[in-house]
Amino acid sequence: MTQTSTKTDSAAEATTLPLRHGQSIHVQTDGDRQTLHLMSVDGKCRLEIQITEAGPVLMLGGAGLQVSVDGPLAFDAGHVAIHGRDSLSLSTDGDFSLKSAGKMHSSGHTQCIESQRGDVQVTANDDVRLTGERVRVNC
Repeated sequence: MTQTSTKTDSAAEATTLPLRHGQSIHVQTDGDRQTLHLMSVDGKCRLEIQITEAGPVLMLGGAGLQVSVDGPLAFDAGHVAIHGRDSLSLSTDGDFSLKSAGKMHSSGHTQCIESQRGDVQVTANDDVRLTGERVRVNC
């Protein structure tokens, strides 16, 4: 494998390292900014790592991403956002818990709460309010 290095001006430098199966690693340095790209055979960037003063920033691109571990998997961040363009599913073979120290809000075109076996229990420290065009009980 041969490594190629190019300098476009005094501050910017790019290095390309060919990998197996036609893929390559492209490292670009521009001033204090350094970025590593994993390029696929078709020339698309599949993995980008930006080296910033605050730490690395990781971006993935491709047909899919699967993370599989035998032990615990944890995410911890100041803010977490998950968006599914077509749909979003969360499932488990065990218990499921949602907990918020602040206000919890749920919104959707239609909402359904179903217990396939067992009770549905609603508990409030204060009032329970049901507002609707019609509130039906035992229908």
